[in-house]
Amino acid sequence: LRRAALEDPLTGLPNRRASISALEAEIARYRRTGEPFTVAILDLDHFKKINDTYGHATGDAVLMEAAGRMKASVRPYDTVGRFGGEEFLLIFPGLKRADAVSICERIRSRICSEPFSTARSEKTQATFTVTASLGLAPWGKAFRNADELLVYADENLYRAKDEGRNLVVG
Repeated sequence: LRRAALEDPLTGLPNRRASISALEAEIARYRRTGEPFTVAILDLDHFKKINDTYGHATGDAVLMEAAGRMKASVRPYDTVGRFGGEEFLLIFPGLKRADAVSICERIRSRICSEPFSTARSEKTQATFTVTASLGLAPWGKAFRNADELLVYADENLYRAKDEGRNLVVG
């Protein structure tokens, strides 16, 4: 029951609540040790169009596959959580901004490098590319709490979208 309360049932990733809890733990660890960390919010670009064009079952399949690609791109102790809808929260313990950018670029590339496909019926199969935008926020003295850090990451995510999508900004 506890696991179900902390896990996204579709992707198997930590849900929003568990992701926020992991972020709070990382902030507490920083305050004890001074070890840096960076977060990123990832959004699958034009996801609504996938649902509208191919249906929600395909949208769900894309979310599951994208989650797998993200997990395969990070270190074992990084957090990849489903933050809501097509948004994911990534937490990179021990990483300053530049190193986190490298991992985020790897994630972005892995999502868009291989097409997603689905059988719409036995006669038709759709193949399409999915891209992702990411907004980064390294923890620093400018932030008092998780909410302020997430607002900054979200602002950078929207900058990535405004600058053309399929980008890492932060």
